[in-house]
Amino acid sequence: MNAMELTCFKFNSSSKKALLLLKQIIYNIVGYPKDEPLQSTIEALSVFEKRTKWFRCLHDGFVQSKKAKSTVKFDYISWAIRLTAVISIIRGLALASTNNSWYLLILGDPLFGTNVLPYASLFITIWLINIYIIFEWFRWAERSGSLFMLYDFHQCRLDNFNSLQNELTASSFATFRTLTHIISIFFSRFLVWGVFMITLLINGPLLSNPFYYHNYVFTITSSLWSISLTFPMVYLFNCISCIGGYFILISLLMLVRYKSLVKKGSIVKVTASNANVDISYLVSRTISLGNETDALSRSLKYLILHYIMFISMVGDLGIFFGIIAPTESILIRYILSSLGFLILGMLGAALYFDGDPIQDSIKLYRYFLQILLKRRFTNYNNELFKIYEIFDRIIGPYNGVSAGDFSVITRQFFLTVLMENASMLMLFTCNVQTYMQRK
Repeated sequence: MNAMELTCFKFNSSSKKALLLLKQIIYNIVGYPKDEPLQSTIEALSVFEKRTKWFRCLHDGFVQSKKAKSTVKFDYISWAIRLTAVISIIRGLALASTNNSWYLLILGDPLFGTNVLPYASLFITIWLINIYIIFEWFRWAERSGSLFMLYDFHQCRLDNFNSLQNELTASSFATFRTLTHIISIFFSRFLVWGVFMITLLINGPLLSNPFYYHNYVFTITSSLWSISLTFPMVYLFNCISCIGGYFILISLLMLVRYKSLVKKGSIVKVTASNANVDISYLVSRTISLGNETDALSRSLKYLILHYIMFISMVGDLGIFFGIIAPTESILIRYILSSLGFLILGMLGAALYFDGDPIQDSIKLYRYFLQILLKRRFTNYNNELFKIYEIFDRIIGPYNGVSAGDFSVITRQFFLTVLMENASMLMLFTCNVQTYMQRK
């Protein structure tokens, strides 16, 4: 080996080591479980559950039931969140409706003495009202037993995912395990980041206001009001983030179950002439999964509709105030714009993948047609009637379609949502920014 070959060999080995180190860093940032045992995914779910309980998103985490709860344990922090949220809403409406300097001083307006209009207080108040509604709605869904599908994750943890491994195909379970691990770690870290981000967004304009350091009355009042606003905003923002994490996990479980049924259906339709047990399982499991999807969609449809609309508005406002109409420091602009793009990106991805069950149900429709062509059923065969029922439910929901029914979302729907968000940004740019410049 000459000197040139030795140099190339050392360069290749060092580049491979650097590439492996870079991959390991990316895996650690994303939370990809490359060579970690299955227990690490269970621990990641447990950490996510503990943090959602701490931020009062759910009292019981994944341990849910279909029955409504008759009694709920009194929680001091939850009532403190409610009290401070209502007080902050009243204060925000008062700030947005008055120009009296004395009232603004007593109410601790963080924009006191600046040329910024009270539209900021109005937007923050609208944001607080929306996330408070989602907070109460999700707590009501837990008390009424509408989050029963979360119990599947609790069962998976109890038997180390053995029951889910038996239900899913090997590739579907590997996908489910990897995505569950990544989602759990991402939202666990996002909750910690949200505390610092919301605190900075609320107190940044106040700390950059010169009156805060020269007017002692304003210093005292604004500091007290800032604490009363930061406390509920941190909890409520992380609460709706937890709700997004739970929704994604529920959708992921439904998606991999549909994917597994499609793969099993592709096998059954080939051996339809002599696979009575496989056909019975495929039929019963398809109907059972359809019932679970319909029940979950009916119980959460309006909550999901409100959540999607509110999340879209928050993302648009973040992009608008971070890029199109920046009014604060560079750091706050960066946080607002990053938050806006992150929210819209996650919402678009969630809606896109939520449309996969519709595509999978169409594949199941074709597989059942091939089964009927290959196998002759008697006129009064129970499985034949169940297959006809599956056909009817795939063609259209048997109970009709109403607002917020996520069981009928297709992949094309996320394009509509992104176009609507672009239209909303255009309206903000043409109207709100012009109004701000005139004033």
